[in-house]
Amino acid sequence: MRDIRTITGLRVLSVEEGADLGAVSQVVVDLAAGNVLGIIVGSGSVEKAVRAEDIQTIGTDVVMISSRDVAGAVQEHPELAAHRREPVNPLGVFTKSGRKLGIVATVFIDPLDKVVTRYEVSAGPLKDVTDGILTLPVIDGTIHGQDAIILPDAAVAQFGREIGGLRAALGRLGETAGVKYRQAADGVEKVVESSSETLRKNARVAREKAAELSEQMRREKEETPQQSEAPEEAVEAAQPAPAEEAQDAQVLEQPEPGIGDVETAAPAEEEHEEVQPCCAETHEDVQPCCAETHEEAPQSDAPAADADVEEPAQEAATADEQSEEKQ
Repeated sequence: MRDIRTITGLRVLSVEEGADLGAVSQVVVDLAAGNVLGIIVGSGSVEKAVRAEDIQTIGTDVVMISSRDVAGAVQEHPELAAHRREPVNPLGVFTKSGRKLGIVATVFIDPLDKVVTRYEVSAGPLKDVTDGILTLPVIDGTIHGQDAIILPDAAVAQFGREIGGLRAALGRLGETAGVKYRQAADGVEKVVESSSETLRKNARVAREKAAELSEQMRREKEETPQQSEAPEEAVEAAQPAPAEEAQDAQVLEQPEPGIGDVETAAPAEEEHEEVQPCCAETHEDVQPCCAETHEEAPQSDAPAADADVEEPAQEAATADEQSEEKQ
């Protein structure tokens, strides 16, 4: 679909000769039949008309025709001459009841099939802003004259202004707001229902967990007294005696020291030395050893002491022998 205003001004080229015939000054259409009749090339005394069937392509940049021979005078094509319009004389649109709808603002065509798809009727700048532009298709019973378009009232009543005016925009805005409000309300309702269901589910799970914990604690409480009696008795039996009782027990277990051990017990513990037994024959005490160094006391004087003891013994024996001889 293409606005005919975008075609006006394009250059027209012939395919066979490659000649430039000029620019498109007007696209001629029949709004009653809904067809593209042709184009007007140039203006003034040099203008020419090209029928729609002689147009090969309506491109974006140029219009291609088969040959320059297909472009002739406008008077040679009476149908084009009857439907062409002058820019200074806009084509008015009226109903058969005499109500003016506006003027033809623009026409939309299919450039491939060369047919009219729709056209717009403007009621003036202010009316277009408030109510929008009236968009009409090709209506049966339409009369397309040289100066006006006549439409049947019943057909016009079926169509309204194109959405785009302020009034239509406000109505569209209100409708959109209503749709959005309903969508938001539905979304909130779904969220609330989902949240309520989730809360109920979580509460049910929490109650079940609480019941399980309560039952578990009750069973543990019933089993705890029976299991705790034996451990308490074992703990009391395993507790060691107080320090005072342990000391008393040690005192009772120790034997009472003898009379001869009173004097030697304490020094032996203090000096950590062992007292050597005395010699029965010589009545001499053996030198003690040092308990700490585990060394024996020096015995360098032992031979001298033995000699001193032996001499009195020999003298005593000699005296006894002399007394016996005298007797």
